[in-house]
Amino acid sequence: MVRGVLALAVGVWLAIGAVGGPQVYGQQAGKSKAVPPTVDLAKPVTQKEVAATFEKLETAVQRVVLKGDRPPAKRPASQQPASRSEIVREMFRLYRMSEPKFRFTPKKQPFEKSDLSIAASDGARPMLEKLIEWGFVGRVAPLATSDKPTMQLPEFADAVSLFLARIAELTHTPSSNWSPYMNWHKDNP
Repeated sequence: MVRGVLALAVGVWLAIGAVGGPQVYGQQAGKSKAVPPTVDLAKPVTQKEVAATFEKLETAVQRVVLKGDRPPAKRPASQQPASRSEIVREMFRLYRMSEPKFRFTPKKQPFEKSDLSIAASDGARPMLEKLIEWGFVGRVAPLATSDKPTMQLPEFADAVSLFLARIAELTHTPSSNWSPYMNWHKDNP
């Protein structure tokens, strides 16, 4: 279990690195230190960045959760800003891929449907509602409630990390040794 969670954590680290995360520069002896590239955090995340991130996430889910090695799906990779609906669709696809391996069903998270800013006529709306109910997306997170059609890099990174943490949580059987609230425990009345 711990090995699987660690592998998913590495997957998150790699996924965030795909869209401009921390990198090490100038580590070879005798080489001058390279200047790290600057990332404008105010710009929206592009389809290329989203595609690179979800390819790495899909690879991690395939290897760790599904115990397979199927190549990830090909996605469009343009420099156009990615819409929140596109991001929700990608998350929902990975949710569906992981769903057969869920070990337990969590309590549904209550939320106000009127707070969601993706239009009810958009096909991604029911997907977003399901992801929020299951705790894969925050109830008032920018992915769900922002007035902007796109997301900035920090918002995207936050959404992806919450999503992958929830996959890790639901696909691994919790241990009563480390989760005393699961069973009766002297410290948990």
